[in-house]
Amino acid sequence: MVPKDKNLSRAPVRVLAWPAFENKKQNPYNWLLYSNMSRESASVEEFSTKKLLFGTHDVLHIHWPEWQISHKNFFLSLFRFIRLLLILDMARFKKIRIVWTVHNLADHEKYHKKLAAIFRLSLIRRLDGFISLSSVGKDQALRLYPSLGTIQNCIIPHGHYRDVYPNSVDFSEARKFLDIPLNKKVLLYFGLIRPYKNVVELIHAFKKLANHDLVLLIAGKPHSAQLGAEIKDAAHDDSRIRLFLDFVDENQLQTFFNACNLVIFPFQENLNSGSALLALSFNRPILVPDMGSFAELQTMVGKAWVNIYSNRIGPKIIEECLDNITVEDVFKIAPLNNLSWQNIAKDTAQFFHQVSGVNDNFMHID
Repeated sequence: MVPKDKNLSRAPVRVLAWPAFENKKQNPYNWLLYSNMSRESASVEEFSTKKLLFGTHDVLHIHWPEWQISHKNFFLSLFRFIRLLLILDMARFKKIRIVWTVHNLADHEKYHKKLAAIFRLSLIRRLDGFISLSSVGKDQALRLYPSLGTIQNCIIPHGHYRDVYPNSVDFSEARKFLDIPLNKKVLLYFGLIRPYKNVVELIHAFKKLANHDLVLLIAGKPHSAQLGAEIKDAAHDDSRIRLFLDFVDENQLQTFFNACNLVIFPFQENLNSGSALLALSFNRPILVPDMGSFAELQTMVGKAWVNIYSNRIGPKIIEECLDNITVEDVFKIAPLNNLSWQNIAKDTAQFFHQVSGVNDNFMHID
C-alpha cells in the first residue's frame, strides 16, 4: 500500500492492542510488532477496560481471543466469554474498528466445544477486519467462517526473532555446556509441550533409530503433570534422550538451539508456529509436518531450512532428513530478510489506516 499523493501527511491511527507489550516475556511477537509501529504513523496502547471507556482510539486489535475460554472451569470460561463480548460491543458503540489477527482457528485444549463454537461466531459478527499470517490461514478461516469474506482482510506473515534473544554462545560452547561430543548429531524439540505437539510420538520414533551417535533434547514445560509423566516414561530407557522439562530462561535458548543440528516439531495440528520462526532465527533447520503455513514458510526460506514430511513422524523421516544435514550447516545463516518486523509493522499500520478510515488518501492493501 502506497499513498496516492506522497506529499500528503498521515494523522496517526490510534490503536488499543490486546495484548500489546505485557506478554513480551512469554512471546515477544506483539512487542516486536508494536515497537516497530511508532515510525509508521500509529500510536499503540496496552488494552485496559479503563482506556477503552475513557480513551480515544481508532482500532482495537485483538490476538488469541480463544484464551478467554481456555480454562477447565466452564463458568469461568463463560464469564470471560461474556466479558469479551461486552468489551467488543463497547468498542463498536464508540465507533472503534475491531481487527483480529488469526493466530489460531480453535482453542488447542478444546475444553468446551459448544461454548467455543458460539464464541467464534459471536466474535466474527463483531469484527471489521482480520489479518492472516499466511494464505493457507486465510483460506482455512474463510472455509470455516464464510462470513469473514464480507469484511476487510489482508495477509501479513509472522516475523522472525533474530536479535531478540542473547546469541553469543557458539556451537562448541553449547555442546560443552550440555556435555555433548562435537561428533554427535543433535535433534531438538523446543517449546511448551501440549498433547497436540506430539512429543511422546517423537520420542518413540527416535528410539527406533539405531544410530548411537544421535542425541534427542526435549526442552520445554509440559502442559500438565500427566503429560510430563508420559514423556519421562517414554524416554527413560534410552540414554540418548535428555529431558529439560521446565521453562527455559531466555538466556539459555541459545545453548539448546546452537547445540543442535535439527529442530523437530512433530505437531498433530498447526496453523502458524512462532517456535518454527524461533528455530530459524537461531539458524537451525526444522523438520515439520505438511500442514498449516509450513509450505509457505518453506517457499520463503528454502527447502534446506524447512523440511516437510507427510503423515506421521517416524524414524525413516528423521533419518532421511539427517542424511541431508552436514556439520558445516550449523554455521550457515537462514535467509529471513523478508520477515523483518519493520516491514510487518508497516503493513499492519497501513491496514489499520484502511480499516479505520483514517487517511483515506492511502490505497488499500489486498
